[in-house]
Amino acid sequence: LHISGVHTEPAMMTSGDSVPLTMDDGTGGGVFGDPTPHPKRFPHPMAAGAHLLFRLIAFLLYLLSSLFTDSFITAFVFSHWVYESRSRGAEQLVSRAESRLFWFSLVGTQLVWSLMFIVALITLNIRWIMAVIVAFVMNGANLYGYIRCRYGAKKELSSLFNRIVVANIMSKKTHQSAIVLMPPADTSVYQAVQDVRRQHDRQFHRWMPHINLSYPFYEPDQMDSAVAKLTPHLSNLSPFRVRLAEFGHFSHGGKSATVWLDPVEPDRDLSNNNSRCPNLMKLQSVLASVFPDCLDLQSKGGFRPHLTMAQCASVTAVEELKRALSKDWPSSEPSQVEFLASSVEFIHRTGPDVPFVVLHSVPLGGALYGCPGSVIQQTQSGSLRLIDNLPFISPSEVPLINRLCQLGAHYIRFQDFIAERSSYLDSDKQTAGLYAKVFSDALDNCLETYRARLVDLESELIADPYLSLNYVQCRLEEFQLLFPALSDLLESIERSNARGTQLMEKIVHRMPCGLPSAQSAFDALLQRCNRLAYRQIGDWMLQLERLFLPRLETLADASQFDLLALEEFVADVRSHVTEQLWRLLMEDYSLEQQLQAVKDFYLMGRGEFYLAFIDLAGPLLDKPPHRMLGQQLRACFERAARAVGLEDDQALKQFDVWFDDSQAAAAGAGGSASDADSWSRVGLKFKHGWPFHLLFNDDILARYCQVFRFLLIVKRVQLTLQRSWAAQMIAKRGCRNSRVNSAALSKLEPHFLQRSRMQHAVDNLVYYLQVDVIDSRFNALITAARTQRDVEQLQVSHDQFVTALTAQSFLHNRPVRACVTQLLHSCLEFAGLLRNSLDSQRVDLDSLLQRMTALGQDFHRQTWHLLGMLTGLQAQSTTYLNQLLLRLDFNRFFSTAKPAALIPLPPHLRQTDAT
Repeated sequence: LHISGVHTEPAMMTSGDSVPLTMDDGTGGGVFGDPTPHPKRFPHPMAAGAHLLFRLIAFLLYLLSSLFTDSFITAFVFSHWVYESRSRGAEQLVSRAESRLFWFSLVGTQLVWSLMFIVALITLNIRWIMAVIVAFVMNGANLYGYIRCRYGAKKELSSLFNRIVVANIMSKKTHQSAIVLMPPADTSVYQAVQDVRRQHDRQFHRWMPHINLSYPFYEPDQMDSAVAKLTPHLSNLSPFRVRLAEFGHFSHGGKSATVWLDPVEPDRDLSNNNSRCPNLMKLQSVLASVFPDCLDLQSKGGFRPHLTMAQCASVTAVEELKRALSKDWPSSEPSQVEFLASSVEFIHRTGPDVPFVVLHSVPLGGALYGCPGSVIQQTQSGSLRLIDNLPFISPSEVPLINRLCQLGAHYIRFQDFIAERSSYLDSDKQTAGLYAKVFSDALDNCLETYRARLVDLESELIADPYLSLNYVQCRLEEFQLLFPALSDLLESIERSNARGTQLMEKIVHRMPCGLPSAQSAFDALLQRCNRLAYRQIGDWMLQLERLFLPRLETLADASQFDLLALEEFVADVRSHVTEQLWRLLMEDYSLEQQLQAVKDFYLMGRGEFYLAFIDLAGPLLDKPPHRMLGQQLRACFERAARAVGLEDDQALKQFDVWFDDSQAAAAGAGGSASDADSWSRVGLKFKHGWPFHLLFNDDILARYCQVFRFLLIVKRVQLTLQRSWAAQMIAKRGCRNSRVNSAALSKLEPHFLQRSRMQHAVDNLVYYLQVDVIDSRFNALITAARTQRDVEQLQVSHDQFVTALTAQSFLHNRPVRACVTQLLHSCLEFAGLLRNSLDSQRVDLDSLLQRMTALGQDFHRQTWHLLGMLTGLQAQSTTYLNQLLLRLDFNRFFSTAKPAALIPLPPHLRQTDAT
């Protein structure tokens, strides 16, 4: 409801915010102050009627509900207030009638509920006392909220008694005193105003040309203290120009009117009342904050600045008078209607018919506050200097005054720097940033000492006007050392456009030595930036963790930046957070189960599953790849799971088989052209969720997939050799399924021994990979995961585990990898030929035997070469190489025999071979 006197602006704050709500410059003096008159008596009849109706219904329910029932339900409502601010342009939204109805219903309802409580208590009607209490509290909460909304901030609400009672009753206000803004008497605008007032203003002999700022005001005996109280507040305001160009009027009950000039600032938007003269409104708001009991000028619709020019006895003639005055007023000549507002005057008169006289004049700004005037001016270089040839200034005092003015020049630069970098939300500025804002705020705090010193100095000069210029210079001497050092710092920052933590580096490099005052100021700047850095560290590292906040606050409050303490703090936070992540992984998300699933499927721990998968996918992968091969492999993956009873296994659902169509993946597992078939392009995807991304990144998963492809090839070769052995046993036992006669079987007899040697090599290679490499390293990983209690150490252990898998599988050693791959290829082809020779009677047995003999010799050459390379690498003190050598050559059979002597040729081929 706009009835409450609240208007929505873009910025909003809740009742929990510590930022006070900014009121208008003149939104009424009391809690129930009248708003601006509205053209309609009730512009919002539905809202006003509903507001009053709800309160009447509450009374009726309380009074009449006992006629229908003796029980009731109490509802507790939580109210959330959102406080906003309204601009002066929104005053027309509210009418006086609606405002009075609103406040009358609020206050009257509270009084009636108080009366109801007293009646219920006297009549001992205990059943309904609770209902009355609830209604009283809820309506009281509404009343408190709207009163706070009217005043804006708690501090204004708490000072309500002082402002209304103490100030208005105990202060000695009188209509014989005022604070005004006057055009200088030596200006043409002053004479032009007086010429008009002399003819049309009957108060001409009492008042000088003025704009009332505070009226009535204190008695003369309180003037001195009021001047001392107001002077430091006006020192921060700069002089401004005022233009008197337009005439307006006030009507008094429809019988008479006052014609006045509207003060505006040049080059301002005259369509908006708030922007017509913002510096004048700011000046009046400062006076209102310093003297809150002298707000009489804004009690009726807010403060309206004006300069009285004439009185008119008839309202009907006022427009004609305004046209006549406007015709003769020199509006087109700015020099005739403009003046510089550089001071406010405290005026007083001793009687109703006695003219006002100026008792005190308080200047706006000042050279030491960075506000040059007509006597001290700013040069093009930015410095402040006293103008030449002033008769009332001694030549010996000119250098002293100019030296003091340099403080004002430095102050101007500081204020410009603060204004430029104080808003870190302005993304259009290159100098914007959070550190820049904090640094600007810290710089402004450093200047607070300077401003307080000027306030004290002004009070001393008011108390003793005979203090010398040397005394002033002595009181400000410490700033003659501080301000140049700060100026050098700002110049360095602006030259390098330092931002963020670079500001801290600049402060340290420019910190002066041997100057206590400058040293303390630089320490304060550095401490504020350090505090921000610590808070950012806390936001980045702690998030919702509150355990380390007191310790962080202690570090932030330290006068010096302690790098060692910060490193220790970061280390402790890291240890705490990593332990919490470790607990999350191990306890909440069952990391051991995830690692076991990776071992089962990436590292083929589920051997029975992959036996079924190889059987199903073998016919597809033995053929050239095609477009639908990936989908067919996924179907084989699911069928293999059903075949071994894993269709409902949750771990298996995290994995998905895929086929790499890129030609570059053909050598992914083995790296040689001979292995560039479909088997080396089969991969496995692991679909993990948060927080397992801490362990399973893309690089780790790629290395897992590389090991998986190698193991799949080894598993396929082992399975093929085992099935050729089954065919061999069937043939030797003379089973009915055997298609080989005894003569052919005798020719194959030497190759059965060769198959067993290949089986021995491949079985020991598989045993080495599964037991000596995978199982041993996996057990070490599980032990580390249980004992380390640090997620970063767990990441290192997991990375070492994967690195060990790829290294001990010889995937990083190209010569060994190529030799093992060629050996496996020879075994695979040999087993296939042997199985074909046993399963078919229509093959060319002699050519098969010759090819098998060549493959056997190639196998022994690769084995002998592999053992030689492993023996050479054994000098690197790698335990896993010793283990592999022991398993492959436990009786030194392969290492001592010549490759050519390992396989004798069959008798029927010896002559052919010799030929």
